[in-house]
Amino acid sequence: MTIKDSILKALENFKKPVSYQEITKYILDNKLYAFEGQTPHATVSALLGDFIRKNDTRVARVKQNGAYFYYLTKNDLLAVEEANVLLQDENGSKKGT
Repeated sequence: MTIKDSILKALENFKKPVSYQEITKYILDNKLYAFEGQTPHATVSALLGDFIRKNDTRVARVKQNGAYFYYLTKNDLLAVEEANVLLQDENGSKKGT
């Protein structure tokens, strides 16, 4: 697995935007990639920047309180679908009362 694959795999497991530090910790804790250097956080941060600069539509970022948080766009779509299901359930239950 490449480092980029491990970043995508880590992001797949988060259901909310997360920092590069959280992504790095997940990769290390789950042994998804064996970093050779002594600054894995910097490597992950740089590669997340590459995803954004190269307009890779799989990864998106938001800025909050001066920090960037990353997420998979497919998770964003899943969140929207989940919200729609909740709204349908809510509307359906209101009709029955």
